[in-house]
Amino acid sequence: MSKRLKTEALELAQNPLDWGSAEPVGGDLFNWTATVLGPENSPYRDGVFQLKIAVPTDYPFRAPEVTFQTKVYHPNVKKDTGQICADILKEQWKPTLSIRWILEILRSMLESPTIDSPLEADIAAQLKDNPAEFNKTAAEWTKKYAS
Repeated sequence: MSKRLKTEALELAQNPLDWGSAEPVGGDLFNWTATVLGPENSPYRDGVFQLKIAVPTDYPFRAPEVTFQTKVYHPNVKKDTGQICADILKEQWKPTLSIRWILEILRSMLESPTIDSPLEADIAAQLKDNPAEFNKTAAEWTKKYAS
């Protein structure tokens, strides 16, 4: 598994994303730091979101645990812990998926927040019932915490 992680780290370094990055912390292949830029067509635009990726020893057979280190106003992210609710990072994970793929999923979550399986029911309700207010608050949080 460490060979796989080395390959993924090398691939991300050699073929960087325009809007994000991930790399092992201090050479520890099981502890990664990542950055995702807020998508332009979202209330998260201009935000720089820091994430922690804890890779299990049985990776890729079990998904990494990913948490936002930057506070984000999102129905699928716990406000106080940064925990992410994403089925694909849990039940739907497959060994063919990668850390690059996780970054793409997180970017997609920021681009298109959903009310499916929310961790923050009040934010999901606001997104459903008053999307303009949701967008305003998400943009305010982005400016306050992710600038």
